[in-house]
Amino acid sequence: MNYLALIGRDGVIFICGLFSSIFLARHLGPSIYGEYVLLLLIISYPQQFGRFSFSQAIIPYLKNNSQHEKIVFSLAFGLSIFLWIIVSIIFLLLSKHLAFFENYSFWIYPVVSVMILSEFLLVFMTYALTFQQKYKILSFITSLRPVLSVLGIIGLYFLFDQNKNIFPYLFVGCIASFIVTLIGLYFVKNYINNSFFSFRELELKNYFDISLKFYLSEVVSFLSSKGITTFVAVSLSSSSLAFYNLLFNHFELLRFPNNALGSMMYPELAKEKDDKKQRSYVLRKIGFNFVVYVPIFVIAYFAYPILVKLFYGDDYLVISSFFPLILSFGSIYLITYPVCHYFSANGAPHYTAMHLLFSLAFQAGLVLFFVSEENFSLTLAIISQLLGLISYTFVVLVTYKFKNFD
Repeated sequence: MNYLALIGRDGVIFICGLFSSIFLARHLGPSIYGEYVLLLLIISYPQQFGRFSFSQAIIPYLKNNSQHEKIVFSLAFGLSIFLWIIVSIIFLLLSKHLAFFENYSFWIYPVVSVMILSEFLLVFMTYALTFQQKYKILSFITSLRPVLSVLGIIGLYFLFDQNKNIFPYLFVGCIASFIVTLIGLYFVKNYINNSFFSFRELELKNYFDISLKFYLSEVVSFLSSKGITTFVAVSLSSSSLAFYNLLFNHFELLRFPNNALGSMMYPELAKEKDDKKQRSYVLRKIGFNFVVYVPIFVIAYFAYPILVKLFYGDDYLVISSFFPLILSFGSIYLITYPVCHYFSANGAPHYTAMHLLFSLAFQAGLVLFFVSEENFSLTLAIISQLLGLISYTFVVLVTYKFKNFD
């Protein structure tokens, strides 16, 4: 039942995400849509780098310190608010100095600040509900965000503004995130209290060590997924950025069965201390993934070119020629993805960080080589990202083969 609730959530996210990308890409056109993607890319940096992974570290920490539940959640919430204030001030001053938003009105600054806050608190809420195993509530809340975004986009287009203006659509996304954040905090309000004053009862060194490992892992993961995107944004045209972003967003949408599995696997693996039972559990989930993904791959392979022409239009037909390649390279990664949870659930996200660092170094080497040959293009950017994905999958499976946590 939990899996059905979570897969239903991810199905809603899949459909809404697809609708949003189709509508905005078609309405704005490749060039302006690329500028919209660039704006979101800029905002994603403080959202990622600014939040030290205090929320992600809670479940592994509580594995051996369950008596500290209220204190550690309360502390994580307080630290999230504190970091938001610091990060917002620094980023807004920096963006003013570097003229990130010179083409937008003053109102973009409070909008960006609210988007950063919402991201920080949504992460906190997600792990709080995951720990409590309230998967139906979590599914409802995380499904609500894309639904509100889609309703806002439709309302904005038909009722207020049919011009190709980026800022109103950013504002709609901001409001949707903030509303969902407030609703989510209501369901975890028992953790929002002054228990953090008892922080001295915690094993702070252990908690901060785990947080640091998760933070470094997430930073490397972010750079692995956004590094080439950033380089594309700097080096190629805005339309090339739009094509690149759509291709890998569509690939990410195929992860929705894994997202549902991950929400269930992570707490189950974290509570299980026997390595053999953990591996048996992971193997069953890989087998389940194989059954689920094979028909998805077949349908996506044949349907993608038709759907691109039908929904995105002729301006975006170029992406349909790349997607079969992405699908071929990414299939093993998607099917074996449950292995990744083995490391994080054992309080060792630094292994994931090392895997991603290997992949990132591989990608960076390829990009530098192509640039040195003065031959960098959209095709080579896609190839660099895919080879990085393959290298990541390979090193994860090798590490899983030889490392255990008994």
